[in-house]
Amino acid sequence: MCERCRKMYLPCLFKFTTKPKLSKKPLTVSKRNRVLDDIWNLELQVTAMEDLLGSHDVAIRLQQPKRKKPAKPGDQSTDHPTPPDNRWSLVLSRKKDGLRLDTSIRTTSDIMIFLNEAIGQLAAADVPRTPLYHTNRIDQSLQVVIPILPIELMLRQMFREAIAARQFGSNDDFGGDQSVTYLKAQFINMYFNCLYLVHPIIVRSLFQPYLNRNLNSMLATALAAAVAYSQCQHINLAGFPFTRQELGTHLRKQARAQLETVLFDEPTLLSLATLWYLLECSFLTLENKQARTYTTIGWRMAVLLKDTYMPILICPERHSVDQVAEAESWRRIFYRLRYCEICMEMIYNGHVDFTMVLQSHTGVGYPILLPCEAQDEKTRQASLTFRFGVELMLLPETPSDVGQAAKMTRHRMDMGVLEKTPTSHIEHIEMELAKLWVEQLQHHRISDGLTEYIRLDRVREVSSEVIRMNLYFYLTWMTMEIRIMEPPSNTDLSGASFNRLDGDRALILVSVCCDALTHLFQMLHYRMPCAVELHWLIVTVDVLGRLTACGNAAIRSRAVLNLQIASIVLRKSRREYSGFSCSSSCASPPSSQGSMSSDHSSSTVDSDQFSEDRSVLVADVSTYFDELHKRSDDYFETQSLTFEPMEQ
Repeated sequence: MCERCRKMYLPCLFKFTTKPKLSKKPLTVSKRNRVLDDIWNLELQVTAMEDLLGSHDVAIRLQQPKRKKPAKPGDQSTDHPTPPDNRWSLVLSRKKDGLRLDTSIRTTSDIMIFLNEAIGQLAAADVPRTPLYHTNRIDQSLQVVIPILPIELMLRQMFREAIAARQFGSNDDFGGDQSVTYLKAQFINMYFNCLYLVHPIIVRSLFQPYLNRNLNSMLATALAAAVAYSQCQHINLAGFPFTRQELGTHLRKQARAQLETVLFDEPTLLSLATLWYLLECSFLTLENKQARTYTTIGWRMAVLLKDTYMPILICPERHSVDQVAEAESWRRIFYRLRYCEICMEMIYNGHVDFTMVLQSHTGVGYPILLPCEAQDEKTRQASLTFRFGVELMLLPETPSDVGQAAKMTRHRMDMGVLEKTPTSHIEHIEMELAKLWVEQLQHHRISDGLTEYIRLDRVREVSSEVIRMNLYFYLTWMTMEIRIMEPPSNTDLSGASFNRLDGDRALILVSVCCDALTHLFQMLHYRMPCAVELHWLIVTVDVLGRLTACGNAAIRSRAVLNLQIASIVLRKSRREYSGFSCSSSCASPPSSQGSMSSDHSSSTVDSDQFSEDRSVLVADVSTYFDELHKRSDDYFETQSLTFEPMEQ
């Protein structure tokens, strides 16, 4: 009872008032993430310790500690213990299933004494340690030796420079609407049998029937224009008095005019898809200012449509099949535009902070395989490959502070603005890459181990889609390791170790990646030449040229052989892709029976006669492929990297 209530003879309220039940203060997200990071770092240290112990067969002989005799009556001295009758021993050896420890301990009471003695021996000064052993990896950093490759600078410069498009003749030069409509139908069907399998951004079962029914729609026109500009090898306009480039320009103008009439209305999926295919046209004709405009408009439209399609993606069972297909198409276009938006920011604005763009996909989820796509094997594999590419693009996708910081570091490394990078970020990205590799089906792997060279017999056995999956994987890995790679001419890798994150280890991994990329590009060009991305092939050739100067004989000889293979693929691609804008066509009047065969031979009509018949039209602009080959030739010449002419 309190003093006041006792003096006033009142019932004490303090005594009879129950204490309120207070809820425990919840653990903050930042504190939880810090705890998770500490646990992760401890696990890494334990892993490093295991690797260290596993790399040595250690045999240690320890004496049992001396024990004192029990004191006898009248004995004044207990300072003379008797020596032990036996000795302890410890043998560490590596077995197939892990480490094995053999000891001579027989009683539990001696374990603590034994461990104290053993730790002192294992921590001896003569036992070599890796630099990562018992270190704080958060504070460690790696030197970025190659912030950006010169070939990457060349590519960015090519995209920064705007190329003025030339004007073509009027619509009468294309033989009327009947021929154009016929060609659009052919282009659309070819798209779903070729280029669609590379990037299935729209659901085939929904859009192919729609496009065939609406050949004059803005989406059908824009898609046909993108196919005309593309590297698809299944198109030959023999029998028509115009080239693919001229037809593509005609269709692109039509699609752009149709889009402008609805651009400021409510955003729709059809408008978004049309913007995407017009963006592809601008990239392939190097009209880069227009491509930048399309990217900005398309990205903003995709973000606005997020509220429309997210409820469908969250609960697909409550919506129709067509609505789910539309939502999935939006998600795939969303990720393609996200990639282009980041590239544009790098090329034009030089932004270092991508926080807004990188966090925009929160809740969107990965692309999924729809039931309607699972019925066709080619479409099924193409959709799964597209999903794998998105997973690589978003990597690392962990919610921890380290994961988000590593994601930002990865994009800043791609920009070429970093001089140093935290070791923990590189480790985190490599761990995520390893998870993706492990999660792949066994028959999708083309090597026995993650860091081992590929097996050519497996490359020949897998499908084209699996080849592209591995191509994306090794490209992602190579573009990261190349930044911290030791210059090949400065090392012979005599002291290299996979247990140590440094430039020598990165050089070995770059060699593994380039070896895989060489044979993957070779096989992909043989099976599906329309799917070869030339700029990545050129980057691979450039890196192989660097590896040919390596001080290690094994890596140098492998790089020389791979460079020969990759250069052959590059020269074949030059012959196949160049000349789209100036290839001859028949001078006969176009008709609905014009040839669309896959034969790549040129027409036998005299070119002078053809020029007189088509004097209204002027030569087309340089395409992406022509400009890319021209600039890469100039670059390789400055690097003293020449290729022998290919035999006919």
